[in-house]
Amino acid sequence: MRYSSNVEAVLSGVLAAVYLRGLPGRAAPPRSWPGVSSALRRAAGEGPLPADPLVLSTLLREAGYWQEATILLDRARWPLAVDLVAKQRVITAEDSLYPSAWRSSGVAAPPALWRKPGAVPLPSGAPWVTLVGSRQITRAVRDFARAAGEAVSAGGGVVLSGGAVGVDRAAVLGARASEGATVELLPCGFDHAPASSAERWSLVPPGEPFSTANAMERNLLLYAASSRSLVVHARFRAGGSWHGAVSALRHRLGPIFVREPAPGEALSDPDYLRAHAALVGLGAISLCHPELLLAAPARNPAQPALALGA
Repeated sequence: MRYSSNVEAVLSGVLAAVYLRGLPGRAAPPRSWPGVSSALRRAAGEGPLPADPLVLSTLLREAGYWQEATILLDRARWPLAVDLVAKQRVITAEDSLYPSAWRSSGVAAPPALWRKPGAVPLPSGAPWVTLVGSRQITRAVRDFARAAGEAVSAGGGVVLSGGAVGVDRAAVLGARASEGATVELLPCGFDHAPASSAERWSLVPPGEPFSTANAMERNLLLYAASSRSLVVHARFRAGGSWHGAVSALRHRLGPIFVREPAPGEALSDPDYLRAHAALVGLGAISLCHPELLLAAPARNPAQPALALGA
């Protein structure tokens, strides 16, 4: 069972109907969802919540959520949302799988996402660790990312990544080699991503292609969902891995670790050496061995004002 009560199940349908991108009509802005959930919970009290969009819309209107109430009456959105929830093709903030850290991160967490279940069920209560980095990497960097994925799985954690080639895919493959649970949060629809055995979530519907705006939103959510994160490789002031890490440090979504450069890497990849030094200066923690990721002591990231103007 993914829901412990009728109220949670009905609320999941409401969140999908009102906020899920890609359904007919227009979704509501996501920032209102905590208030919507609270209003309907108060209305239910100790009893059940009726799974009737007309009744639910009336309750939301009485609570002052007029836009959400109107969307809920859309005859095209409600049945599709309920069907997606029943088939476990959407995950919402009422779902037991939803990252609890998103609720307390201060980031505008999405109340409803598209879902494609993976080969390994997600364990309840396990720590989530984000592993991210560049697409174009050396074999040594790939091996480090894979070893980090294996270490997280061996420690009982869930590996969260962005689904890209390079570091992201190597980390997921490392976790899967240890039969660990993995989640990929995609910046595009499932139809535009390569095949994967990981659990997959997306902010956008299956047919929507990649966009830079979606990638930027996704990057911050990756860091916000986890108890700790590791940047295995980035390029100084270039690419999503760099900008995502800097943004996460500015939002104090730590602890954030960054791979310590290997001996000789200053000559072979001076751009990464600069990126590593800058991220450490912003508050990231240098990590020399992937096996130490779960055990390494953490400290708070530097203040956002120290972000080097990046």
